Amino acid sequence: MSLPGFHTGRAALVTLLLVMAACADNPVAPTDPVGTIGLIIVAGEAQSAQANTELPQPLVVRVTNAKGHPARDQVVNFRVVEGGGSVYAGASLTNKDGIAQEWFTLGPSGPQVVEVRAVDPTSGAKQFFATFNAMIAAPPPPAITPDEFEGNNWQGLGVLGPPLSSGQSFAAQGNFHTLTDEDWYRFETNAGEFCFPGSSQRFQVTITLGNLPAGAQYWVGLYEDWNRRSSLTAVGGGVANRITYSYAGVCGANNDKTFDVHVTRLVGDPAANFYHLNVSYADLAQTP
Repeated sequence: MSLPGFHTGRAALVTLLLVMAACADNPVAPTDPVGTIGLIIVAGEAQSAQANTELPQPLVVRVTNAKGHPARDQVVNFRVVEGGGSVYAGASLTNKDGIAQEWFTLGPSGPQVVEVRAVDPTSGAKQFFATFNAMIAAPPPPAITPDEFEGNNWQGLGVLGPPLSSGQSFAAQGNFHTLTDEDWYRFETNAGEFCFPGSSQRFQVTITLGNLPAGAQYWVGLYEDWNRRSSLTAVGGGVANRITYSYAGVCGANNDKTFDVHVTRLVGDPAANFYHLNVSYADLAQTP
């Protein structure tokens, strides 16, 4: 004899147990609800580079979900809004750590701004997250190549080194002309080289006369555009002989500058009149 509804209740219980067993065999992994996403800048803000060149480091952001966990496979858009530059891809997919990256090439001038944007995967709402700002760096001083650097002595000068730029120097060496016991050296530049656009118009020229025989005396003078600016009587025997002229003022209409170095032997053996002449140039705005 069976009770009414016994078989029906037992069947329902068996079904429930089977469902529970199936769930135990195939558990569903818990997921974080995406919801509203968040974004923070990780790296790449406030960089600088030359105009129309790529920044040295990428723009890096991290995306998180509503629980603050990394949001994987989220599309992040990078859009240039100021400056006329460009981004490499325009969009990036976040990795397992929620990281997305992009490369930014600056434009020709003005503020350089990239906005980071996304679309909410649940609501489809447009989202603006962050702004990257970059700066165009001042161009480096142009190389200064002497148009002329020569003396009136018969032997001439040694080989001129690479183009002269800020803080660099070139050297010359020569033997005195035995009839005059003096040498003139000239170095000059064409427009924009000593006083180039954007420079401080303050520069320094240093003349060093070395390798002088012991007991010898020399007079050395530095002329700027045929006007003597500095001079000294140099002596031999290992003494450092250096004159320095610092120029500060408005450059010429064509930005041309001519410097002449006059070296004269006062005392010493003419047969031993061998010396080293070193000329250096530095923009005072570029030199600590």
